[in-house]
Amino acid sequence: MKIYFNEKTSKVIKIQKVVRGWLARRKFEKDLKDLLAYTGDEDLLLTSEEIRRRDCGRKVFACLFKNWMRKRLERKRLAAAIKI
Repeated sequence: MKIYFNEKTSKVIKIQKVVRGWLARRKFEKDLKDLLAYTGDEDLLLTSEEIRRRDCGRKVFACLFKNWMRKRLERKRLAAAIKI
């Protein structure tokens, strides 16, 4: 009976070690993200693929925004022309 109890205790301790390590890593990662956000260096956590996608997304958004503004201006001009 004592051997069974010792085996069970060691398994429970192992699970606790794994969970505590996982929780500590999550806390460290959150603290690092907060620190980098505070200093303005969030890019240090991104991979090169994520940086490339972010930059491409910004380019696409800039083009779409420019197109949207152009269409909006055209609608305003048309509305003004109709009022005249």
